[in-house]
Parts: sequence; C-alpha cells; structure tokens
Amino acid sequence: MSLLDEGKNPGLGIRELHRRGITGRGVAIAIIDQDPLVDHMEYKDRLRLYEEIDPWKKPQIHGAAAASIAAGKTVGVAPEADIYCFAIRTDGGRKARSIARSIDRILEINRTLPKDRKIKVTATSCSWRPGEPGYEEADAITRQAAEQGIFVVSTVTDRYYDFSYQGLGRIPGHDPDDAASYSAGAWWVREFDEWYPEGEKSRRLLFPMDSRTVASPSGEDVYTFYRVGGWSWCVPYIAGLYALALQVDGDLTAEEFARAALETAQYARTVVDGKELRLGPLINPVGLIATLEHESTARGQMAP
Repeated sequence: MSLLDEGKNPGLGIRELHRRGITGRGVAIAIIDQDPLVDHMEYKDRLRLYEEIDPWKKPQIHGAAAASIAAGKTVGVAPEADIYCFAIRTDGGRKARSIARSIDRILEINRTLPKDRKIKVTATSCSWRPGEPGYEEADAITRQAAEQGIFVVSTVTDRYYDFSYQGLGRIPGHDPDDAASYSAGAWWVREFDEWYPEGEKSRRLLFPMDSRTVASPSGEDVYTFYRVGGWSWCVPYIAGLYALALQVDGDLTAEEFARAALETAQYARTVVDGKELRLGPLINPVGLIATLEHESTARGQMAP
C-alpha cells in the first residue's frame, strides 16, 4: 500500500465503524476555514452550502484538508455527513470577526432546518483570544451556539467545554488502526512531560494527527500527504467523530460526548528520549460508539 493510501485511513477503528453503517449519515457538519476546492471529489456531493464570509477568492490548502478530514468520502471520519462550508481568511486581524459572522450565520440557517437536520457541530481550526480584534463577538456567539446545542470545535475548545485534546504522531508504514503505532505528535514530542506529566492522569484526549492524506486544492482528484500535522488536523477529526456519535444518539451533548470519550479511552506505550512512557488517553472510536449505542438503547427501553 502506498503512503498516500495508508494516510487516507482515519485510524483507530474508524473504518470498522463505517463498515457497520456508522458514517455520519443524516448529520450536518459546518466547516469554518479557508476557501476549499468546492468541486473536490471527496465532498462535493454532500456540500449543502458554501458561503464566502471573508474569502481568499481561490482554493486554499487548509480548507480542503479540513473538509476532507471531517467528512471526505475516502479520507474522512464521517464520510456521509452533510457539509456546510464558510470561507474565511485566517490571517491578520479579521479572523475572530469572520468566525463570529460565520457562527451567527449557522444559527440563522439552523432556524430554517428541520430538527433532525440542524447543524450540530462546527469545526474551525482557529483561536480567538482576549485583546484580539473581534474577540468579544466570537466569544459571545460561541457561547450562544453552545447553549443552542452546537459543539464548536476549535483550537480553544477547552474555553467553552470540559474537553481538551492533543495530536498523535505515527511513523509511516505503521498500522493506523493499531494504538501501538502511535506516539506523541512530531511537533510536541520534546515537550511530552509538559503536556503529560509522568504519574498524572490526564484528561487531554489524544487524536490522530500526523501522517495524514487530505484533499488538495490543486485538483478535483488530487491528494496531499502530510508527514507532520497540527491541531488544525485534530479539529475536523473531532467534529467528524462527534457526527458519528450523533448518528447513534441524536440527543448527545458535547459534555456527554467528552465524558464517554474519556471513559472509553485506551492507552499505549511510547518511547521519548530512550524512556518508555504511558501514552494516553487515546481516543477509542469503536469503544466510544459501542458505549453510546448501549446507553441510547437503555434510555429507549426505560422510556414510558
């Protein structure tokens, strides 16, 4: 298998869930990012809406990658989810206001959608921080979205939810579905002790990040393999996984998702500077979905 094909696998059992029909079908994901290539074969058939909020006016690497990781048909975590894309610039001082405008637009769109088709998760691989132009607007609308049941996944997710994350590394050629194939992400491995102090039980979940293949903006059937990733690749992965979770439990909240994800997490071993350390908690998609299915069934049996 080529590295390009291997990198398309979201890993950790996601494709096993797909084979069982858990694909995000019927769930809507919003992507707030740079301009995607709207006609890319990974997602064009499920792109329900594309709006330019503050666009670059030409396809960008980041937007195509984010849409494909979340819901690409061969690359994505939720390959049958509906996609709503909002194009923004992620540089300069306009980013936070553009995010705020995009989320406000999502809330407006949701008022027109049937209850079972509303957008329930948004992926934006960006941050907005105090003192930044537009911070107050982005902060307020994100809190409003959370109150309306939308999980806004970003690089400051832990500001709004009891949920935090970090990205996993993987050497090419190692099985993406095997937890033992993973390590700390390439960009933070030398800071492992700072992120995961030895002897402490972390609540920061680990998601696949490095060695991923994504849709390229260069052509409708073109892909790019990234040996090193960043949080930008974790955000759409989390959004896609939440879409799978919503398929089995449509009333699942972000807080319930985070709790179940931690309770079902798995652990592996990794070596950093010649020292063997525990790696985790790693997301366990198969175990997570099994738990949510069980809990959803139990609630249904208990209902009057």
